[in-house]
Amino acid sequence: MKKDTLFQNPGRRESPFSFDEEVASVFDDMLKRSIPFYYEIQSMIAELVDSFIPQSGKIYDLGCSTGTTIGLLDKSMQYKSVTFVGVDSSSAMLQRAAQNLAKLRVKKFELLQTDLNEGIDIIKADAVILNLVLQFIQPENREKLLQDIFTGLQKTGCLILIEKINSGNKLLDEVYTEAYYKFKKRNLYTDEEVASKRKALENILVPNQKSENITLLKNAGFSSIETFFCWFNFCGVIAIKE
Repeated sequence: MKKDTLFQNPGRRESPFSFDEEVASVFDDMLKRSIPFYYEIQSMIAELVDSFIPQSGKIYDLGCSTGTTIGLLDKSMQYKSVTFVGVDSSSAMLQRAAQNLAKLRVKKFELLQTDLNEGIDIIKADAVILNLVLQFIQPENREKLLQDIFTGLQKTGCLILIEKINSGNKLLDEVYTEAYYKFKKRNLYTDEEVASKRKALENILVPNQKSENITLLKNAGFSSIETFFCWFNFCGVIAIKE
């Protein structure tokens, strides 16, 4: 796993964040050091999704990046016949996903390059995963994407939605943000790296409040929605198509 030192580079600090080859090359380390309880979240996703997958089923991972989640799901559900569909807008991420899944000998998978801002055609999915992805979709396109997911899910299928969120309270947002920065510094990012990445993500990562995400899910058609994970300004919910 190549170490993430991207924002030690002065040139990178001046550019908006993008999921290009440089980011793809260090993305696994970036996630491990930037997402609280990253491995535990992956385990929670696997356990939840497994409960909704019949003996033969289909899982979509939207914003699949390097294929880590698909690889873990395949390992945890080897006793089932599961088809995985990984979707990402970045060709660099998909190239790495293809390599990683081939190394892991994942048998049934398809990778699609698609801009989720334009919607997605989902066909008879038993589960859909949006792990830290909706926040990168333009706000005006989010409800349509969730509607597409709802339409493409089988009855009793589930959507796993994990997001960085705003609390809606200025003081709490400041407290949560400071806690998050301390977390990143414990993982050996410098103050300069943290500040540079934050600047690069401005107007690219646009978080909702949790209540806004719940409203979007309800508007899309979901009625059963529950929180399964929360750490300061990170929140995971599961929505079931009933």
